[in-house]
Amino acid sequence: MRTNSDIKTFSKWYSNEIDAIFKIVDNLEELEIKNSCGEECAVCCSQFIIVNPVEYENIKYYLKHIDRKIKNQIKEKSIIICTDLMLQGYKLTYTVPYDRKEVAKLQKNYKYPCPLLIDSKCIIYEVRPLTCAIYRNYGERKECYENKFSPLSYSHLNIESFMTKIISQGYHTNKKEYSLMAKVLNDIL
Repeated sequence: MRTNSDIKTFSKWYSNEIDAIFKIVDNLEELEIKNSCGEECAVCCSQFIIVNPVEYENIKYYLKHIDRKIKNQIKEKSIIICTDLMLQGYKLTYTVPYDRKEVAKLQKNYKYPCPLLIDSKCIIYEVRPLTCAIYRNYGERKECYENKFSPLSYSHLNIESFMTKIISQGYHTNKKEYSLMAKVLNDIL
């Protein structure tokens, strides 16, 4: 059984790893091409986010320290999203390997801002999922507003290698399911 000490150590390690990745990417961008992302922009936060089991534990630990009023706001948003998606026939949890066609359909039709956005800022930014941390747009910012996805968007990280590193560090869980962020928040809160 995982202790709070274990997840606290993981949470700090995870944040440091994400920071290290961004330092590398930032250095590359200084030399070559600039991304059009900015702190005030949260357009990509309306994409669906799948959370892996390790991220689930990290988010769960992090949210323990969030104000109850904010937790209630997040829970309400999550319930609405989960209910709407289930009524449309979408699954909220996927087991790897998952049906890529089903996920592509969900990706195309997903229209909800992340429940963790409060005043256009992510309240778990320090421990945000890899999906969020690795996404950058190198096209025009307007493309994000028009399409949610820019054809020049890029993920700077091979997720499989990062997950291998997480597991090799001993931060693993027996869960095999990947869930949509709204489902994760609904479960945790």
